[in-house]
Amino acid sequence: MERVRSEISFILVLASIISVFFIFDLFIHRGQPTTFDGPTHIANIAQIYGALSDGEFPARWGDGFARYGMPIPIFAQQVTSYLGAFLTFITHDVVLSYNLVVFMGLLLSTVLMYIFLRLYVGKIPAVTGAFLFHFAPYRIMNVYIRGALPEFFSSIFMLGTLIGLHLLFEKKSRSGYFVLTISLALLLLTHPFMFVVASIVFVLYGLFLWIKNRQKAKMSVIVIFLLILGFGIAAYFLVPLLREIKYFYYGQSADHYAKGQFLTIQQFIVEQWFYFRHDVSTRYHYHLGGVIEGGVFIISVITFGLTLIRKKKITVEHIFMAAGLLYIFFMLPISEFLYENIRLLGNIQHPWRMMSGYILIPPILLAFLLERFKYQKLILYFLIIIVAFIRFPQLYGKNYTEYPQNTYFVTDYNLHATVMNTVWTGEVRSYPYKKQKAEIIEGKGKIVCSDVKNAERQYLVEAQSEVRLADYTFYFPGWRAYVDGTEVLIEFQDPEYRGVITYKIPQGQHQVTVKFTETKVRQLGNAVTLLSLAAFVGGYYIIRRYKII
Repeated sequence: MERVRSEISFILVLASIISVFFIFDLFIHRGQPTTFDGPTHIANIAQIYGALSDGEFPARWGDGFARYGMPIPIFAQQVTSYLGAFLTFITHDVVLSYNLVVFMGLLLSTVLMYIFLRLYVGKIPAVTGAFLFHFAPYRIMNVYIRGALPEFFSSIFMLGTLIGLHLLFEKKSRSGYFVLTISLALLLLTHPFMFVVASIVFVLYGLFLWIKNRQKAKMSVIVIFLLILGFGIAAYFLVPLLREIKYFYYGQSADHYAKGQFLTIQQFIVEQWFYFRHDVSTRYHYHLGGVIEGGVFIISVITFGLTLIRKKKITVEHIFMAAGLLYIFFMLPISEFLYENIRLLGNIQHPWRMMSGYILIPPILLAFLLERFKYQKLILYFLIIIVAFIRFPQLYGKNYTEYPQNTYFVTDYNLHATVMNTVWTGEVRSYPYKKQKAEIIEGKGKIVCSDVKNAERQYLVEAQSEVRLADYTFYFPGWRAYVDGTEVLIEFQDPEYRGVITYKIPQGQHQVTVKFTETKVRQLGNAVTLLSLAAFVGGYYIIRRYKII
């Protein structure tokens, strides 16, 4: 036990050092580098922080998003957004919180890669594999070019799922019950697309362990049960995501496959980074598998392929080699017919997203190769030198810009793009900013006082005649208006106030409440999540009571 603690301490310290080094450039600059998605994820953090500050949980509405508010917290990637929001209660700085989430993603994914590798190889091969994984080109791109925080963070739960499968099948450990279920749920809550990407390695590795250990049917039932539990725990997010996305332009199309987004073989074996000195936008968006990773993969295919021919026995090395070949296949144009005909696959949008699964493979294969090699430390030192020469110079952002914190709490437009506007709303930039949340637009009267929160407003209105009130909030199912406790009809399709909440108030003094409530769809998702959590606890009790595992 003391040896295990010492080893865990060692890898935590090592991973912390190289993680800090990885994002050192982010911390020494004020503001953020120009990235494609970084501002969007910072705004997600800000909106959920605002909702949590008002005591809302789960967060459903972002009142400062796109001028008049959007239900972005319903659809935003949950794990990274909530983690950043909770950190903001400590830092009071959403940009710093975002950077800290990046750091935590680096640290935890590297540590989990090491832990997974230690299930099969010695300390030095595991450190070597984890080091290569840490500095994968696609991870550098996700931090400094794409700003794809959730996709970057999802590798934690991919590795957690692999560890959970091993604990369940190989170790017959009840801890696998927890690790597998929680990892699957958190992966879905971090980025549902990544579950599709990771399924390649999950299915291959799970089937290998199942066959190798000659598991009985009960283990298959348990794994299916845990998979269902993972989806069930994430249901409060997944059910609205699937059922309410139809209210957005994005949801009007069932096929989101983007053509022409494939890679070439050259991008897996040649490493070329681009820099345009006078460009005011991001660094060049060019996906790389990595020359080191390409070399490791080719050597692994030859080495483990010959072993398979000679011994005619499939080992774990062959499983990860096969997963790597499949990932490469799905990133090449030859696989386009599958994206065009399998909607679930096409909905990951860009085939190069398979890179999130591929980056796990070369480090694992390197560790397996190194386990056979006598001079392990020599290879580790050589790898550090090569990575320092090729990758360390790429750990930088471009065109750092500092914006006031308020720009993330009240955004000028929909940072998730126009396709995430509701179908009854116009272009956000055409709507004027308003100093007051509510305004009387018809009739005579005045708003005596108001109390405006993220997802609820209270107004005291004195109406000299019947009046019509505009609440400068974009309507979405769940918004309800009450006059003296009685619900009144909300109108949101007036061409003069397109998509904006309006409602009528009779003559006299009235207490008005406008609040965002849970729809039946969201209530269903919440109920499934609660039932799944109860089943999760109950299932563990049954497994332990009857010693099923």
